[in-house]
Amino acid sequence: MAHESRRAALLKKHGLKGVNKPKRTPDHKTKSHMVLAAEGHSMKLIRFGQQGVRGAGKSPTTAKDKARKKSYYAGIMLKVNQVLSLVLSIGHIKSNGRKGKLLWLINPCRMT
Repeated sequence: MAHESRRAALLKKHGLKGVNKPKRTPDHKTKSHMVLAAEGHSMKLIRFGQQGVRGAGKSPTTAKDKARKKSYYAGIMLKVNQVLSLVLSIGHIKSNGRKGKLLWLINPCRMT
C-alpha cells in the first residue's frame, strides 16, 4: 500500500524507530525533539521543544528557579493548544482536559 511505503520512507529519512515515538534532534536548528504521529492512514511529523534549554528541575530551591518554572508553565499552556489542535486533527490523542498530561503523552522523558 502507498501509506505503508510512505511511513517506511519517513521513518528511514528521519531515523525514527517507529511511529508515535519521540526522538531527540540535537542537530536541528531550533527544535529539540520530533515525533511521527500516526493514526490509521494519517501521518504528521511534529517537531517540538526548544533547543538547548535546561529546566528548573522537579523541586527548584532558589527564587530564580521557581520563577523560571512558573514562567515555563504559563507559556507552555498557550503553546499546548496549538499542539493539541495538530494532534487531535489526526485523532492521535484524545484530550481529557489535562494539558499537562498531554505534554507527558507527547514527550514522557521531559515532563517536570
